[in-house]
Amino acid sequence: MSAIKNEAKTIFNSKRQLHRFLFWLSIVVLPLIQFCVFYVYVNFNMIVMSFQHFEAKTDALGYVVNFAGLENFKAAWQFLGANLYMIKNSLIYFVFCTLLTMAFSLCFSFYIYKQFFASKFFKVMLFMPQIVSSVVFALLFKYIVTDVYIGIVGGENVIGLLDNPATRFGTVLFYNVWMGFGVNILLFSGAMSGINESIVESAEIDGATHLREFVSITIPMIFPTIKSLLVLGIVGVFTNQMNLFTLFDNQAGDVSTLGYSIYLQSVRADIINKDPNNLDFSQLSALGIILTLILVPITTGIKKLLDKYGASV
Repeated sequence: MSAIKNEAKTIFNSKRQLHRFLFWLSIVVLPLIQFCVFYVYVNFNMIVMSFQHFEAKTDALGYVVNFAGLENFKAAWQFLGANLYMIKNSLIYFVFCTLLTMAFSLCFSFYIYKQFFASKFFKVMLFMPQIVSSVVFALLFKYIVTDVYIGIVGGENVIGLLDNPATRFGTVLFYNVWMGFGVNILLFSGAMSGINESIVESAEIDGATHLREFVSITIPMIFPTIKSLLVLGIVGVFTNQMNLFTLFDNQAGDVSTLGYSIYLQSVRADIINKDPNNLDFSQLSALGIILTLILVPITTGIKKLLDKYGASV
């Protein structure tokens, strides 16, 4: 017992060091457990399940686990082939809701950063979707584009923008672009506020216009933030369901994205596939691995290109 105490005294020469260690441990333990459970275990289990096939026991409760080979990957690939329009929708949403939103967010953030006319008003209005609950905001938006729209336009055959096949896709695009402004503007505005004022003042003395300041100073100075958001957008291109479940429940139809479909498949899935139109857990695991193998090299390559050719001061 005395040997253990002496060893403890050697490691922690004072109570202050012991308290510091316990404080550090209290901060690290929970995130470490979360990482091990929700990242390491989940991904390891996904890889294992992608090669498994489950069958119900006939003489007792439980399942028989068999090696499935590449059958789950084949089913997942067939699912992708049968839903190419969802991949196309996901890519279109990415262009508009990530790239276009980022471009507009940069402009509005610069407008707010320079404190131009009504900048505070625009800051509140553009960040409003993030303040209000997404479900509440979706209900308000649906009310505006259906009941309010029908009331304004009038007529017997008028239907809401989300119900009209000709306007449904554009309405969803507009909603997601608007919803994407808040976080982007918050991050870009925060990054712009960290720009050294002496650099801006020096440029103004040299006669630089606001456009020149935006292109030659602001963009290069906050490019790490732009790069991070762009990489995150690429990573989530096939998993982002673009608020479709909030707007349509499970009836999105031809505006569905791959992320939305995967979410619905996950809700309906079981350990044994009882519906040929749905994927089971093992097939969903294989689908996750396929998407990972597609996105990892693309994301890595784009990140390296941005690091090499991106804007710099």
